[in-house]
Amino acid sequence: MATKKTGSKAARNASKTLTSRSTSKKSKSAAGSALSQRKSSRKTTAKVAKKASATLRDGRTAKASKSAAGSALSQAGRRKTAKKAVKKTAKKSARKSTSTSAVSTATKAVRKAVKSVRKTAKQAVRSAKKAVR
Repeated sequence: MATKKTGSKAARNASKTLTSRSTSKKSKSAAGSALSQRKSSRKTTAKVAKKASATLRDGRTAKASKSAAGSALSQAGRRKTAKKAVKKTAKKSARKSTSTSAVSTATKAVRKAVKSVRKTAKQAVRSAKKAVR
């Protein structure tokens, strides 16, 4: 089985995220994980996967930060780990506000995050195939 590594575009975005002053700690944590996986075959931990999930769900996050977070989340040890992190984050935000609209918003956020993770995973596979050629 081939191991996933962070692509050059995602690494550039992770670097931008880490050097930005206005970026949150969660975004920087996810970006650091993605950048550390540039040339090694490390896996994203569940703790960082949770932070990456929160970064993807946050509407105020820049595209560069979301790209780095998606890369980190797509490299989680198992797919279950990534899904679990996304679900946990959604449940936590739903608990804060028990209204029906908050639950539907959280559900939409989970779907959006999962879609983003799939897209980033596909991009990682494409870049790996290009690197092999």
